[in-house]
Amino acid sequence: SLSTTASGGSQFTITEQLTSNLSSCGSGTKGFAFVSDASVNTYGTTFSGSGSYHVPVYCDGTSWKVH
Repeated sequence: SLSTTASGGSQFTITEQLTSNLSSCGSGTKGFAFVSDASVNTYGTTFSGSGSYHVPVYCDGTSWKVH
């Protein structure tokens, strides 16, 4: 969601989810999400769940990767 702050700026909020709740990544599901249990936090790498990193991720049409 997008909201305006008291100082007139904007704030963009996305709810984090577990890696296991991400949809399958494929050519029809490209997009962004935030996860709260990534195994790594290195940009551009694939990851698994059960980790401790809170990171933005993206589907490149093949696999979910850390953004």
